[in-house]
Order: sequence, then C-alpha cells, then structure tokens
Amino acid sequence: MSVILCDSCDHLVDTDYFPEFEWDEKTDKFTCESCLEDRDEPDHEDDGDALASANYGTDEDYGYFGEDSQL
Repeated sequence: MSVILCDSCDHLVDTDYFPEFEWDEKTDKFTCESCLEDRDEPDHEDDGDALASANYGTDEDYGYFGEDSQL
C-alpha cells in the first residue's frame, strides 16, 4: 500500500485504488487523480445555456458575438 498527501485537497490518497497522480519535481508536491480531473477547462458554452434558461439572456442578447466577430 502506498499513500500520498495531495497538496491541492489535503487528503491522503491510496495509490493502489487511485493510481493516477502527478508529482511536481520543483515543488516536491503531489496532486491526486480527483484534483487532476477538476483542473480540466470549464465548458463556458453550458454557462450561457444555463443563464438563458434562467431568463438572464445570453451574450448575443447584449450585443457580444465573440472576439472574432465584425461590427
């Protein structure tokens, strides 16, 4: 049994059950599998849909059509 202390969430993690982790050589810190999954880029498209369904409108409703749009 091997156990690491995740620097992100301060949990002890058994690497037999959760074998995916990251070790930063410079800081000598570990990051567990759960924290690595949480680091993924958020899906901002879902945010707009959630706001629109709550009657808060979307970016397009307020005149913003993206960074590449032409006025």
